[in-house]
Amino acid sequence: MDNNLKRIEELLELLILSTKKVFTIDDVAKVTGFKKSYIYRLISDGELESYKPTNGQSFIDREDLEVWMLTNKVEVKD
Repeated sequence: MDNNLKRIEELLELLILSTKKVFTIDDVAKVTGFKKSYIYRLISDGELESYKPTNGQSFIDREDLEVWMLTNKVEVKD
């Protein structure tokens, strides 16, 4: 039963993430599978835009993340 409950909690978390417009660093890590340190480096290097409304926690707009994720398209060779 514990495995089923854990899986239900994971699915609920994914459902909630799918409805969010603004992500925290933790959210971005869950969505992309990247480590938080790598995400912070992307922000620091200016590759991924973030917002800090109170100079505290960073927030990332879903659209900005999606645009970044779809950069550097690799063409398939025939």
